[in-house]
Amino acid sequence: FQIGRIVEIFKRGPSFPLRIRLKMFYRPEDAVATLDSDRLRPLHLLYCSDEECSVVVSERVRGLCTVVHADELEGLYTSPEQFFLSGPDRFYYDIQFDADTGQMESVCVEQESVDLQAMRDEAAQLAQVKPLRCLDVFSGCGGLSEARDPDAAKAFALNHPDCAVLTDDCNRLLRLAMDGVSETPDSRRLPIPQRGQVQLLCGGPPCQGYSGMNRSAPGRPAMASFLSYADFYRPDYFLLENVRNFAAYNKSCVLQLTMRCLLAMGYQLGAAILQAGQFGVPQTRRRLIILAAAPGRQFAQFPIAVHSFSPKACAGLALLVGDRRYEPPTSPASGCFSGPLRPITVGDALSDLPVIDSGGASRLDQPAPYGSKPKTHYQLIMRAGRLDNSDKLTDHVTKQLTPLVEARLALIPTCPGADWRDLPNVEITLSDGSLARRLRYTHGDRGVCPCAIKPGKCDSQAKQLNTLIPWCLPHTGDRHNHWAGLYGRLDVEGFFSTTVTNPEPMGKQGRVVHPTQNRVVSVRECARSQGFPDAYRFAGDLVARHRQIGNAVPPPLARALGVQLVRALAAA
Repeated sequence: FQIGRIVEIFKRGPSFPLRIRLKMFYRPEDAVATLDSDRLRPLHLLYCSDEECSVVVSERVRGLCTVVHADELEGLYTSPEQFFLSGPDRFYYDIQFDADTGQMESVCVEQESVDLQAMRDEAAQLAQVKPLRCLDVFSGCGGLSEARDPDAAKAFALNHPDCAVLTDDCNRLLRLAMDGVSETPDSRRLPIPQRGQVQLLCGGPPCQGYSGMNRSAPGRPAMASFLSYADFYRPDYFLLENVRNFAAYNKSCVLQLTMRCLLAMGYQLGAAILQAGQFGVPQTRRRLIILAAAPGRQFAQFPIAVHSFSPKACAGLALLVGDRRYEPPTSPASGCFSGPLRPITVGDALSDLPVIDSGGASRLDQPAPYGSKPKTHYQLIMRAGRLDNSDKLTDHVTKQLTPLVEARLALIPTCPGADWRDLPNVEITLSDGSLARRLRYTHGDRGVCPCAIKPGKCDSQAKQLNTLIPWCLPHTGDRHNHWAGLYGRLDVEGFFSTTVTNPEPMGKQGRVVHPTQNRVVSVRECARSQGFPDAYRFAGDLVARHRQIGNAVPPPLARALGVQLVRALAAA
């Protein structure tokens, strides 16, 4: 969006459309050509200017936004971020920019914003909201999701030392609570929440069986267990997160049964599919969210998009329930579901991390220096606002690759869109002295198996081993979009595919190869793709940490949901 301050509303004649004259605001990245210091400025920051333009209201105007001077925020909010999160489409300015000369200078408040008193009242209301007593089932490492996992539970405890972490079968714990048992029977004697003590119940039952990447059935009974928790505890608020396919599974039958159960308990509820990339992570991740509020409680509205994002990645956000279609949440100001801020990119997330080689699992917890000072605002957030290089980085290691895979990655061009289809068909000697062979096309123009000529007529003897171009990819490529994205490099101006639990060059996640380095993404890079700050600690070996990250809800999305809940509590 372009943002401007209305100077005049007018018509050029009776038969002409309504127009407005605006003084334009600039965003830092648009005001000066890609200076590192401008990428560090908050995304909600604007530069005011005297540049004017005139537009037709019906053609260009999408709605209203709130723009205040930075000085007006002092004493109202603890930080600019709190101001941004407290309402949609909010910005601030403190610089005057001259587009002709490129000069900038500080600017003072001309007049108090017309809605400043309303913001004062809002800030006072938000400050009075008290934290809810929360039970996070399937909490994993702290996002919202994952089943019983000792390593994930340990990670949660490391990051939330004030919380009681129960690592046990959820059905067993519920049975103990129903029987009135107040403490776990093991040596730790941890408290078991009793009926009436839980104000917020949240969780993401394991998605196996619903996920397009994992069709095994064990996760399905967990949904019934989670609803049993809601039925027993009857919390004030209920939040469920799951994969998008949960909404479509079995013609939305499971979703409808879930909603019917909550309605039978007397809850108000709503459901929506949200795109995490629209809430400030450099990743596409579409998730179903169900929000419910007990009778008499203020219902929490779904958050609206904060960032613009790929239209293709935002397709499929409409919710189909039976024969009804529900569109995603839209901004009341603009009437669309695209956000006012630019998307967070791979480059925003990774460009300050040091160069590393593949492997290093033994160094997971060994602090290492950053590659540079923060270069973008996202990196500043990940590093908790520290501008210097004094802090140390952990988890910036990758899985060890075989010599053949290493050779393939080294030959993938470092350009956007490059993947296995750009590999040269040559014979080379690998780092261990063995030979990677040239792929032979034995059937037709590009066929490697008799099935290329006669579908269904595969010959196991046709398989070629240790070829630089993986034989299996051209073998079935015609049936799978030529396996686009496998061995694919990330684009620094693009975003991650949905972060999963095991980044493999030939895995279901798609592009997991670093944009410029010949390796897959590290544990820390995956954590940044999800929005976990660098201080967040994970537990277990390298595989366990990838699993914790891939199963988690992105913290920025969880925060957006939490802000809506706080606003509902403040309005009650």
